This record gives sequence, structure tokens and C-alpha cells, in this order.
Amino acid sequence: MKTKYKILIIVACIVIFGAYAIIISYAQGPDDIFNIAMIFYFPGIMMQLIVNEGNGIICVDACGPCSSWGPYHVLVNGTCVLPDQIPKSKSLEQYSSEIAQINEKSKKYHLIDDVQKFNASKKLMQKTLKEIISNYMGLEIGHVELLEGYYPFQNATFWEKRFDLEPLSVCDFEQKIPLHMTIISQTENFKMFTKKYAPYKLELSIQDERTHQSNVHYGLIATNDKNQRASTYFHINSCTGEITDKEPYFLHCFDEDSDYRFVTFSHDDIISSYSNDHFCKIELDPWRQSLYDYSKTIQQKQRQLERE
Repeated sequence: MKTKYKILIIVACIVIFGAYAIIISYAQGPDDIFNIAMIFYFPGIMMQLIVNEGNGIICVDACGPCSSWGPYHVLVNGTCVLPDQIPKSKSLEQYSSEIAQINEKSKKYHLIDDVQKFNASKKLMQKTLKEIISNYMGLEIGHVELLEGYYPFQNATFWEKRFDLEPLSVCDFEQKIPLHMTIISQTENFKMFTKKYAPYKLELSIQDERTHQSNVHYGLIATNDKNQRASTYFHINSCTGEITDKEPYFLHCFDEDSDYRFVTFSHDDIISSYSNDHFCKIELDPWRQSLYDYSKTIQQKQRQLERE
């Protein structure tokens, strides 16, 4: 008889906690119900089920459900954790020192025009940046773009003299890149973008734009196998470490085959694109769609005139 009661109690616990998880998932939003994993507690045992929807690993732990728009979670040794909870092989300070050393070597090889050694040091920089992004942002980046003219990163004095800038108006930033990464990862713009595009091929672009508000440009580009791209960006002041973007959100959609292109800073537009089934497409109301179609017609006519 006692055994039956124990079984009934266990079944009741499963039903109660299962119902609780479902209610929580609906509170997060019905679209996220399949993202929520249920946790069942047995005497001395906790069984955690992790659900991988394909666009990010979402979990429920003892603290409650992870937010569907929260930081991107990663699976480490069977445990769903935040990027800042991942055991790091190196600290931010170590990465900062390493980046500075690699950059100095790149400047040296660039100055003496040793192409082979310069390319090797550039590849090492890209590899190190990928490692930082993986460890501190929870993202796997396929490529880090360091454009010619922006790399190697020159010191502040170089920019002051070249562009006749005010002293101390720009600062060295290469050692601050790891810190910049963590600042970016805490923004809602980053969280929303990576929520949808983490499973796709990702590229990071770093551009030295210190001539404009002492900015460092960080661009994230996602690409699928249909020649479609989605991108966002972040600008951080090289001296203060503050994000200088006037608008907190940005999304650029581009389809090479259909020539579809749309740029928006609107939070509602961006949410619309992230929540629909398209890779990157802002769904417009009829009036805005007519304006968009008209602008495309004008652009096509201008191109025809330029070719004639």
C-alpha cells in the first residue's frame, strides 16, 4: 500500500511540475512553448531535458525558464549555461595582452613589407578573435574580416597626425577589444540578432573609424545558402568604451538573387523580421509596401539611365 502511495506521489509531482513548465512557457509566449524544457524532481535526483530548437539552445533550470530573448545559451558538458559561465581557458586580461602583441608584430611586418609574416600574424589575430567570441559571447564565427586599411590597428598618435585630430580625442583600442565584445554581448540588439542567426554562417567585421566620434565599428553578418544576408552593427568609443549608436537597434536585409534590400532601425520592424519564417525580411503594411515598391522602381530607372 505504501508503495502505491509513493508511486502516486511521484506521478503527481511529474504532473504538477510539467503543468508548471507549460504555464511558464505560455507566459513567455506561445511561440516559445517548444523551446521550454521541463525539469522533474525525484527524491535525490534531478532530470533536466534540454531542447535544441535549432535557433539557439534554451533551457529551464532550478532558477526558472531562460528568457527566449535573453543571452544565447550554450551546451557545455551536458549543461545549458550562459556564455559568461563557460570555463575560460584565458582571462580577458590575457587575451588583451595577446591581441596587443599580435598587432605589434603585424605593424612591424607591414612596415617592412614582409607579406608572408604579415599574413601569418593576421591569421593568428583572426584565430584569437574567434576564440574570444566563442568563449565570451557564446558564438561560433566562421570568419573575422580585417579589411586592408583598417588592419593592423594603428596607435592614437598615428590617427591624430594623419587627420589633424585634437590630442587625446582618440585612444588605442586593440587591448580593449575583448572588453568591447562583452559590452556588445549585453545589448538587446545582439541578443535578438544571435537568437535567430546563431545557427547560420556568421562573420565579424572590425573597422577602425576613430576619425568619426573616435568609433570602433563591429559588424555582425549572417549568411545562408541562398545568397541572403542579415547584418547589424555596433559602434564603441575607443576612449570611453561606451556604445555611441543613436539608435539601439539596426537590421539590414539583403537578397542577392531578388535584389531585395531593406534597412531599418525600427524595433517593431526588426521583431517582425525575426519572428517570421523568412531569413531576413521586414513585412510591411500596404501603404509602406507601396512606398517601398515605388522607391525600387525609381532606383531601377536611375540605373538604366546610368547605363545608357
